[in-house]
Amino acid sequence: LVLTRKLDEEVVIGDKDDEIIIRILKIHGGKVSIGIQANKKWQIVRRELLNNEPMDSENRHAEAEEVREMELV
Repeated sequence: LVLTRKLDEEVVIGDKDDEIIIRILKIHGGKVSIGIQANKKWQIVRRELLNNEPMDSENRHAEAEEVREMELV
């Protein structure tokens, strides 16, 4: 499945009682910031963290920024 979304548009996964909402928060250059709203039972992790890949300084900065943005959603 490939979807095209614009700023502030959403994608909903699941049904009304157990949905995951993905929203486009920011588009800047070649990067897209997304917000994810889901029940706490769902673990949401970037793939490189699941694979225990080492993080470079850019990824560490992005991870901290993602946490701050998610707190705002």
